[in-house]
Amino acid sequence: MSHDNKSEIPFQEQKLFYDQRWENKRPVIDQRCKVQFIVPHIKQIRTRLGRPLKICDFGCGRGWLSAILSKYGDVLGIDQSISMAEKSFPKLKFKQANIITDHIEGQYDVVVSSEVIEHFEAQYQPIYLKKIYDLLEPNGYLILTTPNKPVIEESIKEDLQPVETWLDKDSLFSLLQPYFAIEAFSTTMFFPTFFRKYRPFNLMYSLFYDTMEFYRLLDKILARIWDGIYLEIVAKKAIKEDKST
Repeated sequence: MSHDNKSEIPFQEQKLFYDQRWENKRPVIDQRCKVQFIVPHIKQIRTRLGRPLKICDFGCGRGWLSAILSKYGDVLGIDQSISMAEKSFPKLKFKQANIITDHIEGQYDVVVSSEVIEHFEAQYQPIYLKKIYDLLEPNGYLILTTPNKPVIEESIKEDLQPVETWLDKDSLFSLLQPYFAIEAFSTTMFFPTFFRKYRPFNLMYSLFYDTMEFYRLLDKILARIWDGIYLEIVAKKAIKEDKST
C-alpha cells in the first residue's frame, strides 16, 4: 500500500491543514519515544562542542520539541504553520516558511528533522537534505526521524497527512549518502499490528507501553530484535572533497 503523492499540494492548502492539525493535536507516545533518542544525542553533541548549541528544528509543528531542545542552546523552529507554536511557547523563536523554496538564515550546529522528510514528494527529498547540509556548520549534525515504510504501512491506516512519501532504511541511507556520514541508527515505537487490531489487547498494551511508560525499557530491548515504526538517525555533515587540485 503506497501513499506517495503524484501531484503537488499547494503550500497554502497544506498550511490550512496544519493550522487546524496543530490546534487540536496533543502529545502522544510516539513523540516521547523519539525524544528518548533525540535528547541524549543532543547532550553528546553539546558536550563534544563544549558550548550551547545553535539548533534548527525543521517542521516544528506545535513547538513541543523546540521547547525541549531550547534547554541545550538557541533554537529556531521552522514550519509552514507556526501559530500554535508561537501561542504555546511565546519566548521561543519561530519562522513560518516553505522549507524547500524560502531562504533560511543562519548556520547551525544541529538540524533536527522529526517527521518531516516524508511530507515531501520524492523529487523534493534530496533538495530538502541539501538544504539542511547548507545550513549546517562544517562539523554540524543532522538528527532525523521518519516513519519506517515497511512497518508503518501495516500499522497506520488513518490520520494521514496531505503528503506521505514514506522511506525504508535503504532508501533513506541512499538519500543521505551524498551529504552525510551516518553515526548512529535505531528504530523506535514498537506497537505490534496484532494489538492494534483487537481493542482489549490495544488498551492493555497502551496501558503498559504508554501510560506506565514501559516504552523506556522496551524500546531499548526490542530495537535489537525488531524494526520499530520510526527510523532514527544521527548523521554528521560530510566534508566535500576538493577536486580542483
